[in-house]
Amino acid sequence: MPPVGRARKQDKHLPRRVYCKHGAYFFVDPTHKWHLLARTYPDALTALAVRLQAEAPVDTMNHIIAKYEAEELSKKAKKTQKGRRQEFKKLREVFGTTRVIDIKPHHIW
Repeated sequence: MPPVGRARKQDKHLPRRVYCKHGAYFFVDPTHKWHLLARTYPDALTALAVRLQAEAPVDTMNHIIAKYEAEELSKKAKKTQKGRRQEFKKLREVFGTTRVIDIKPHHIW
């Protein structure tokens, strides 16, 4: 399948969404806002790595369960909260450090 969008004519060595403009390296976020990374290429790569690490989604079951407990569980009835916490114990034992994207239907069965 051919790549989507217009091919770059220059700066093909740069990572995706990084551009060299006016002697500096910029990162363009999904909302099309330009962010200055650095003036030198090595510093720009370091700044890009820091930026992408900060944006990285939390994707293990432990993180998803903790987020649910913090944000949604308190809205439920006391008996439901107790039941969910018991369910979470088993889920953490089995799927705790597994990435959510790696869990398939046959794992659930």
